[in-house]
This record gives sequence, structure tokens and C-alpha cells, in this order.
Amino acid sequence: MPFLRASTDISVFTIASPDRVTSQKLRQHAFRPIDDLKTETLAAGWTGIEDMADTAFHSSPEYGEWLCFTLRVDRRSIPGAVLKKHFEDALKEERENMARAGADVPIVSRTRKKELKEQLMLRLLPHVEPVPSLVDVAMNMHTGLTFVSTASKGLLQLFQDTAAASFGVTPEPLPLPEDPQTPLRAVFDGEVHTDFNGHAYTFSQGGQVTLSGISSEEEAVTIVAKNDMASAQAGLEAGFSIDRLKINMERDGEAFAWQFSLTPELTLLAVRTPKTEESAGEAALLEKLYLFEQCVGAVRALFGV
Repeated sequence: MPFLRASTDISVFTIASPDRVTSQKLRQHAFRPIDDLKTETLAAGWTGIEDMADTAFHSSPEYGEWLCFTLRVDRRSIPGAVLKKHFEDALKEERENMARAGADVPIVSRTRKKELKEQLMLRLLPHVEPVPSLVDVAMNMHTGLTFVSTASKGLLQLFQDTAAASFGVTPEPLPLPEDPQTPLRAVFDGEVHTDFNGHAYTFSQGGQVTLSGISSEEEAVTIVAKNDMASAQAGLEAGFSIDRLKINMERDGEAFAWQFSLTPELTLLAVRTPKTEESAGEAALLEKLYLFEQCVGAVRALFGV
């Protein structure tokens, strides 16, 4: 379960009508394997969060106030090097056949090359096993706040598309702050305090920042500074923007500490939550979701969204 790993990426969405996301619709649009559909290259659908084979949702997806499930994506693809090898062999054989047929210059046309590649795909795909990817999803059934355990743009788009087709509602990313650089820069420069849900939180930079900007030669430049804040400071003074900032977050007066990297889009990368009592099953997941909720809520308060 990605949510229970030592660290996980968290993308945050809101669902305007959470009541439309139901256990019944999860079952109706559950994952269907393509193992026996030898020329299919992609399958996506919902499974139980504790068992990627649970497409009937034998275990209830309701965990307290959260509806928790997994987007399973199976992809079948031929490795590029393998396809290239077979394609070169096919081209060689095609040229030899053309020469035997009397062609003075055996040049394979673009159309014929496309046909050869399509034939190769159909021949090779049945021998390739689909590779599964799992994306955990947790939606607060009251507020519609939704956590998704990936920062991959492709998987996030697939999550939105699959949710829209399944529930008739499209999860929307959190609205972006008008000026994300101001709070990011404030954390880079020193400690910043904010309040959320009756607790006070302190943000400080964790010694790593990624900047982007345009050089004097009008070229795009990326600067990754690790424990070299002088270089980062020079980049900021030159007009560069913060693309990613490693952040330490603490709950004041308590031994609660988070660490993650934050982007201007409010995506939280490699979130490490405070250590908790060892638990299993529903208790572990609910504890993790509480810690994610505190982290996301404090970040939203920091950015005013």
C-alpha cells in the first residue's frame, strides 16, 4: 500500500460532490485484467486498497470518514531496445526480398516501415506480461478532500479520467496560490509559523532547493543546491524561481515532525510523517491519513488556499 510506505508522494484534489463516489460505483468500474487480451496495452480501474486483486471490494472501502481505494493500472509494452532489434531484422529481410525481386535500390518506403512495425507489435505483444502500477486514493466523504499517492502527470490524468468516467465527477487539483514564490521564499529564508486545526506549525527549509530561470545567454537553467544555500541565494537574487524546496515541518511543543519537498503546485514529494505506534490494517491507514491531513492542512494555511 503506497500510503503506508516510509515516504510517499501526495497530490491533493478536491471533489465537489463526494456523495457521487460510492462503493457501488467502485465495483461497477473495478479493474479488469488484460492478461488474456494479448494485444491490449492498457487497463485501468479500481481495486481494494489493501489487496490489488480485490476487484469485488469484499472489504469495505470505508475507513472512518474516508473512502479509500486504489487505482490499478496495468501496462503491456515492448522494451524499446527489443523492438528496435526486431525492426532492424525485419528491415534487413525486407530489403533482401526487394533485391531478389529485382529492385536496383531496395529502399523501404515510410508506409511499409509503418506496416512492418505494426506487424511486429502484434507478434511481440502476446509474449509480454502486463506490469501493474498502484495509486492509492483517499477521499474524505464529508469534504471531498482527496489524497492521491503519486506525482506522475500521466497517472494523475488517468486518475482524473477514470474518476470522471466512473463517478460522473472530475477531481480538481487544489487552486494554486496567487504568488507561491512568496511563502516558499519565506521558508527558504527562515522559520515560518502557521496555525491549522488548533495546532501551531513551524516550517523551515531542509537544505535542498531546486531553482529554475533564464541565464544571461537566454538559456533555460536549472540549479539544484544541496546544503549550498549560498549558491541558491545567488540564484534567487538573480531572479530564479523555486521549483522544489525541501521542508521540515514541526508541530510546536510536540514531538511531531514531517519532512517533504514542496512544489509551487502544492504537490508534496517524498512525504515522511512522524513516527507512530506500530499498528496494522485500518488503524495504521487512519493514523497515516490523519498525519497527511495535518501536513496538507498546514501547507494550505501557509499558502492561503
